[in-house]
Amino acid sequence: MLIFGGLVHESVRNDLWSMDVRDCTTMTVKTKGDAPMPRVGHAAAIADRIMIVWGGDTKVRPEDAQDEGLYILDLSELPPNAFATEN
Repeated sequence: MLIFGGLVHESVRNDLWSMDVRDCTTMTVKTKGDAPMPRVGHAAAIADRIMIVWGGDTKVRPEDAQDEGLYILDLSELPPNAFATEN
């Protein structure tokens, strides 16, 4: 399972994590290129080897508008060491 962004200890994040649902271990996923701004309240889905992130609240400043952008990560382009062991 892949998890992108969210709110951790009142800090908005834009990191990507992989979670093994069998034993609940997690690993950060190394990507290349620009990531979407940190956000909460977004939608994310995987279709084939593409991860799609849409919308969300960037929470950078209270007056910032909701982000209606669509972001695509081609999972087949990840480097071989993208899944770094980390808990």
